[in-house]
Amino acid sequence: MGKIKKFLAFLLFSPWILSAQLIPCGGPGQRVCTACDFFVLFKNVVDFLLFTIVPLLAAIIVAWGAFKALLGMAQGKVEEWKKGKDVLIAVVIGLFITYSAWLLVGLFFTAIGITSIEGWDPKNWFQINCQ
Repeated sequence: MGKIKKFLAFLLFSPWILSAQLIPCGGPGQRVCTACDFFVLFKNVVDFLLFTIVPLLAAIIVAWGAFKALLGMAQGKVEEWKKGKDVLIAVVIGLFITYSAWLLVGLFFTAIGITSIEGWDPKNWFQINCQ
């Protein structure tokens, strides 16, 4: 388990993750932050998790599950094959639940009829534009 923890720590603290610009304000040469930028920060964190970290981890886990299933099949170990297959099924179900929840939030915002919040367009609920 030590190698897996080191690999995950490397992924989480690698330069491409640490250099992610989560808030486009408050820095040198940038505009002053407003309350709207809090929502931009939240959106950027959610987008980073949903569209960068989740697919990366899902790909790693799918590869591991497929390797485990194929190795179990090659060695004739039915229980290992089933464990690998269960991992693959769990990843697919997890991805479905994760991205369905993201879509349901949009459906909810549309259904309750939110019409205007500063910098937020209900037709494109996943985009926030602060001025």
